[in-house]
Amino acid sequence: MTYQIVKYVSGTSLLLSFLICTSFIEPLQARQTFSELGVQDAIDYAYKNNPELNRLLEVVNQYKYEGRLLSGIEDPEISFLKEGIDNNAFQEQRWSVNQTIDFPLTVIHQHRANQFELKAAESAYNEAKLRLKAHVKSAYTHLAYAIDILDLRQQQLDLSREIQIIATERKNIGESSRIDELQARLQFSEAQNRLEDASLDFHEAKYSFFNTIGLEEGDQNYGIQFPDTLEYNPLLIDHQEILEAVLNLPVVKQLNFSTHAAESNLRAARSEYLPDLRGSYFWQDYGNGYNFHGFEIGVSIPIWFSFKQQPMVNILKSELKQVELSKQRELLDLKLEAENSWHSFDLVQNQIHNYNESIRNESFELLELTREAYRVGEVPLITLLEAQRTYLTSKENYLDALKDYNISVIDLEMFLQKDLIYVQD
Repeated sequence: MTYQIVKYVSGTSLLLSFLICTSFIEPLQARQTFSELGVQDAIDYAYKNNPELNRLLEVVNQYKYEGRLLSGIEDPEISFLKEGIDNNAFQEQRWSVNQTIDFPLTVIHQHRANQFELKAAESAYNEAKLRLKAHVKSAYTHLAYAIDILDLRQQQLDLSREIQIIATERKNIGESSRIDELQARLQFSEAQNRLEDASLDFHEAKYSFFNTIGLEEGDQNYGIQFPDTLEYNPLLIDHQEILEAVLNLPVVKQLNFSTHAAESNLRAARSEYLPDLRGSYFWQDYGNGYNFHGFEIGVSIPIWFSFKQQPMVNILKSELKQVELSKQRELLDLKLEAENSWHSFDLVQNQIHNYNESIRNESFELLELTREAYRVGEVPLITLLEAQRTYLTSKENYLDALKDYNISVIDLEMFLQKDLIYVQD
């Protein structure tokens, strides 16, 4: 929305107009617009705008602030006492300052639990960043694949148009029948429909990608270019290295820290059986200049432990067991995920290798030879159409394998915690 001031009636109006314009210009300057959007730009944008990632960052800050509250020292209590108000012969008054302190061992365990919880929150944040990065890269891969398929469908349309022209020319000079012309025309119409389907898939992939990175609707436009493309970079990734990398993942560290935090919380609860400390310093007056100073020291006696401390200990024992079981389940799931990702990577890499070794060149050569043979009348149209179908199918299969290869590498990146594709120079 834009605003234009068309008339100024006074100096006040001028100032007001300037303030109005400034208030709208500033937000517009703060908005980020893209003429092209590469993978790294998309990742950086997602890091800044992903709600869940920002929420986890606030959880980290929360534990930092909570750690400052674990002093074990309660607010001091100041009290005044006066007795014998109705007896003029004797009055007592006293000022006192009372302070209660948790048993030091309890404070130590609470502080340790907080530090482990903080490290667990930081690990959860790092895990979310790792997953978000992989999610953005995967969405970009699907988008790049959709762009390549769109180009392939355009190529199919161009080939079909060329075949239709050749079929019409041969019919006009009496070298082919009306049947060949109709077949070629139908193939051309089919190619148009497939191009429209590919265009729809491209737009769906594009807006799914925008949604993944959190790009606002006002910043989405048709003019954004996507410079990063699907590429095949041969990689040597050791199977054992992937399995060993599982133990270094942030999510595993998070579970380890959560286990330590649960153990510290349990120790803190058990230390509640120990007495809290209480101290008091007072000034006392028994009248006629009898001023005294004194102090008191006391301890709490947890005689109600079966109603207070013991239930909490049992609760925290259960929480510790839950964390340990969650860790076991997560490790099993991660190892299975690592196995599947590596075997998928190995399989697809072999498929791409086979395609590059023979299929790509041979299918293209077959199409070229068959097209020339049909032009001079050596083969029927059905042979040319079959050669075209073979060429396009093999190329589409290659793009499918290339997409799957990139997705499998992105999955392995999460375990290795380093970039293997879409690496910026």
